[in-house]
Amino acid sequence: MRNFEVDTLPIYEHGFLVGEACLSELMEFVGKKDDPHNVYFHKINFDLWTAVILIREKKEKQDADLQKERERIKLLLKKRTISVVSLVLVFFLLLGGAALIYKRPIPVSRKNGSDQLIMKTVATAKGKTSMIILSDSSRVWLNAESFIRFPVKFDPDAPRMVFLSGEGYFEVRKTNSAHPFIVTTDRQSVKVLGTHFNINAYEDELSTKTTLLEGSVKVTPAGTERIGVVLKPNQMTTLVDTHMEVQSIDVEMVTAWKRGEFIFRNEPLENIMRVLVRWYNLEVSYENDEIRNLTLGGSISRSEEVSEVLKMLELTGDAHFKIEGRRIVIK
Repeated sequence: MRNFEVDTLPIYEHGFLVGEACLSELMEFVGKKDDPHNVYFHKINFDLWTAVILIREKKEKQDADLQKERERIKLLLKKRTISVVSLVLVFFLLLGGAALIYKRPIPVSRKNGSDQLIMKTVATAKGKTSMIILSDSSRVWLNAESFIRFPVKFDPDAPRMVFLSGEGYFEVRKTNSAHPFIVTTDRQSVKVLGTHFNINAYEDELSTKTTLLEGSVKVTPAGTERIGVVLKPNQMTTLVDTHMEVQSIDVEMVTAWKRGEFIFRNEPLENIMRVLVRWYNLEVSYENDEIRNLTLGGSISRSEEVSEVLKMLELTGDAHFKIEGRRIVIK
């Protein structure tokens, strides 16, 4: 930061000052980029959710290129609209060079050769949900510990593409076949024209599940040439690796989270606890591995304390829970 003769730099979001960050803070964030709560720690949303920064070079860039980059950043600083991504990039450039590699970038097709679309990332912390209205008036609800990356304004000459991690419920505005809406995750893509559907794509789950409520969607596993599966309302795909199954499903159970409820029906205890961990920000330990597969059920409001949820589960099975601060011991 000595190159700019300041100790900290202002961080702006949509033209409003939201805080300051110094080099050590940003370096610490980059080192913990897989932790979703750092977004809220720095009080901003930005694209490092889907970025991985690798230090590749030292002193390999020509002086002319480095000077050009410094001048470009200085100009951005004067305009006071520099983004956190640009700040981190310049820090690494000044320290010896860096490469910014995006995880599953959203391709952008431009007929006139103009710059790529401006992207935005919205994230939810544990115990929180949010609703986003996209530029085409489509609406997305995010479950706890999820994020979505999307263009601030969709390209009128290309498909409407977004990236989801976690769980989201979509109500997509209908349009013609030339502008389909495509949701990509690490494991699959879902193509629609106009419909209501839910995607559960948490990274800590073994499977990715897509449930259709209205309309029609086509689900295709990532990295395969196989023809996708077209779903009908009240059907769900379960994708494990590249193997996909289709089954009829009670959509009210799948979308219970959107209504503020927990609904479990003959669900393995380990699966239930992953849901509770995301909502209540807990740690879980099991006294024996066999209990992980114990199937339980029940329904309760997500506004209840975790102790009430655990009491409900105890009534429906043989599991017993002990609360130790933010840690749940199951025996």
